[in-house]
Amino acid sequence: MKRTLLATLLLVSCDREQTTTHMEEVPPGRPTMEMRSVKPEPPRPMLLSTPRVSISSTGGGIVWKSHIATYAEEILEDIRTLPPSEARDRATAFLIKDLAKTDPERARQMLVEWEDGLIGYWIEAAQGLVRAQAKVDPEAAAAFIERDVPSAARASVWTQFLNEIPPEDRPAFLDRVPPSYGKFKMAANLLYVWVADDPAACATWLDAFTPGLSEDEFQLMRQPNSYPLHPRNDAAPWLAAYRVAESAEARRLLAEGAWSKTSQADRWKLVAELEETLPDLVARERQDRIRDDPALFASRLSAEEAAALSREDSRELIDQWASTNPADAIRWAIKQKRPEAASGLSQLYNQVPAEAITLAHEIPRGPELDQALSSLCSIIAHHGDPDTARSLLPLFSDDAQRMRVLQNLERQSR
Repeated sequence: MKRTLLATLLLVSCDREQTTTHMEEVPPGRPTMEMRSVKPEPPRPMLLSTPRVSISSTGGGIVWKSHIATYAEEILEDIRTLPPSEARDRATAFLIKDLAKTDPERARQMLVEWEDGLIGYWIEAAQGLVRAQAKVDPEAAAAFIERDVPSAARASVWTQFLNEIPPEDRPAFLDRVPPSYGKFKMAANLLYVWVADDPAACATWLDAFTPGLSEDEFQLMRQPNSYPLHPRNDAAPWLAAYRVAESAEARRLLAEGAWSKTSQADRWKLVAELEETLPDLVARERQDRIRDDPALFASRLSAEEAAALSREDSRELIDQWASTNPADAIRWAIKQKRPEAASGLSQLYNQVPAEAITLAHEIPRGPELDQALSSLCSIIAHHGDPDTARSLLPLFSDDAQRMRVLQNLERQSR
């Protein structure tokens, strides 16, 4: 057994020797493998290390070695032995935020007495304090913001505080925030959270809050910087709030929210309900729907909605539809008693002349039909059928226009 092991070791040794020899014979100019031992880097010195706290040399790693609730003041004394620096301020802010989780009043006192730190870390500590205090004593948190936070920094601290309390409790505190850019962002945050939780209560608040807002303020309320966990594409709560809101401003804001959260494919369902509140937006959507698929748009209209279409929208619908299927477009318009059916006659005549002549007799009389017949009679006469053109003359409602068309037909037939 020993001889076998020895032989194995010798073979391995020979292999290693051959490999080494082979590597030594690599032609000049070619890279060679070089074995180096890697020495572990020595541990970096700590920026601060006491029995209660340690801070890494970069200032980022902070470890509490003692219980904060018991030794907060002693830990702060250790941190204060550092020279003025970002590392000292960061550690101070972390200490205050952690202490606030168990003793917010003590943390508040420590924060108020901290007067030589960078404002960014001071605000960070204040935000952590109000987040913790909001859960146990929101009035104390609000009083701290009003009394101890510099006015230029209050908006960000108010935002952190309000986001921690239930939506129904926020309006009373929001009223204490002076008008500002930040206040309307806070209101937007509240709107997006509360409308999902309680649409009716949210609508009542908006009825009181939104009247008199400027366009700039409305724009701020459309852009929250904090969103709820509810699906952002759920239009149902926005519609529910819209249906109970009373002020024009609240209804407008809620209608826009419902519209923005409804998919393109489903927006047609909201047109009738939101048209009065968002006329321009709905009009653009209607035009897009008509151009995309006029037949589908028409099929989704009730008789009342079809009758309520403006002349411009009805004309656009017939024109777009007639470019692909003029017969169906005209028949639909005749069924709805829409005189704009006449705008499709020329396209239909180019495809099925006899059907165009037949349907012309079913279109409601009036200026639309007179205008369409003027062109149609000229086309028919140009194709060598003046008698058929003359058969349409009784359909004119305007005697003067009928005479002009007749005179034109006589000139064409000479």
